[in-house]
Amino acid sequence: LFVIAPSTPPSFVARLALDDYRELTPTIQMVLHGDVATRPQAAALRPVASEDDWQELTALVHADHDEGARSHDGPLPDEVTRGMIAGYRAKFPRAQFFLAREGERACAYGAAVVCEDGVGAVEDLFTLPPYRRRGIATALIAAAVQHVRASGCDLVVIGAHASEPPKRLYRALGFVPACVT
Repeated sequence: LFVIAPSTPPSFVARLALDDYRELTPTIQMVLHGDVATRPQAAALRPVASEDDWQELTALVHADHDEGARSHDGPLPDEVTRGMIAGYRAKFPRAQFFLAREGERACAYGAAVVCEDGVGAVEDLFTLPPYRRRGIATALIAAAVQHVRASGCDLVVIGAHASEPPKRLYRALGFVPACVT
């Protein structure tokens, strides 16, 4: 997987085209100036900290990968999910994952990533289908923004697949398009 950005050398992009690469849906990279525009509904959120939390996150990542929407190609193999969880653990504490709960059930997750040069990112958002459209993703985004801002990040970014509805939520929350990758 190669991410093509405005700074990618044209000769590299030309080589990919020569080798018949398959382009995925473009991602709109969006930037938040200021705070999240709406106040999220109260949601029971907590940072992933304990081994039990990591196990709940793992179950949600499996559900995300089984759904296959973010991978573009349907469900992902278990070894990919295991590798991603290992990567998530390795990125901690620069990447703080949050779980959302409804009652006793973990139903959504997202990450706040503290990057270099005062940049923070909101990444890896997923909500189980029966819990969507309840403000849970908004609450996760607000918590992630608050986390990276408290860590000294002035600029906050989020990516949205150009063909997917979350881009409208991000725009409503105050994120504006910056570039396409």
